Amino acid sequence: MKKLLKTLIVFIFGAILVSCQPRYQYIEDKINITATTNVMADLANEIGGENVSVYALMAAGIDPHQYIARPSDYTALNKADMILVSGLNLEGKMTSIFESYDKQSNKFVLSIGNKILSESSDELKSLLIEDENFGGNYDPHFWFDIDLYKEAAKYVFEALKELDNTNASYYEGRLNNYLLELNTLNEEIILNLSSIENTDRFLITAHDAFQYFGNKYDFKVYSLQGLSTEDEVSPSDIREVVSVVKEHNVKAIFPETSVPVETITSVKEALSRDGYDVVVGGNLYSDSLGDSDDDNTYIKMYLKNVNIILKAFDESKGA
Repeated sequence: MKKLLKTLIVFIFGAILVSCQPRYQYIEDKINITATTNVMADLANEIGGENVSVYALMAAGIDPHQYIARPSDYTALNKADMILVSGLNLEGKMTSIFESYDKQSNKFVLSIGNKILSESSDELKSLLIEDENFGGNYDPHFWFDIDLYKEAAKYVFEALKELDNTNASYYEGRLNNYLLELNTLNEEIILNLSSIENTDRFLITAHDAFQYFGNKYDFKVYSLQGLSTEDEVSPSDIREVVSVVKEHNVKAIFPETSVPVETITSVKEALSRDGYDVVVGGNLYSDSLGDSDDDNTYIKMYLKNVNIILKAFDESKGA
């Protein structure tokens, strides 16, 4: 019954968000890119600039793990000059669709995860996180490691150069500028997080989307759900997280924008019954960017996540 109710909530929430999607339109004289998530769409826009028209199948707040293609999505996929996929089974229910398009000689499918696995250096591949609980696959949330996201940007550049070699220098210029912005982002994150003591660097979230963030910035990450939001939360999952919070005097726990808030409030309630108070921070962005001026790009989203974490830790000092 609980699983059915959860599925219904996700479906209704997703339907509301999807209804806000603009209708697909093919733009002549541009490279038309259909991206799965708005994280990938933003990357395409950053490298392609004025030469591309980018459409994201999934609106802000949509959960890619459980997303099922709508009939209207096939218009955007069929007409696209390039289909941009995050990969590593992030879009689990759509994998077979992309595989079928990839077999078509007239269709250009770029799966970032597949590219990293097949073509990146051993050093970069070593940053990928294997997870035996995710069917032996890699953690698909690679964009929270900025080095891997920079690699993704390079693959988008190479794809655009292949499709539109006449403007290769334009795309290369945008790539180089964006890589500098991402380097600056990394430096800013390190500086901002320096106020958090190493012993306090615990991140408790709704689902397991922040292991790359944890590896990059020395946080121990725990979550209620696994890598996919399809995983059920059991009483033992809640007890385990509650135990971690109490044992390590964790300062704050965090819901996510694409996961029902009840997932994390169950931990808060269990802790309250034990007389332990913890700050519930703001919603972190995990599988999706936002759609406001302060969260609608990768860089803005990442900085907002860091600010949400810092604010919660500051609040915990006065609790």
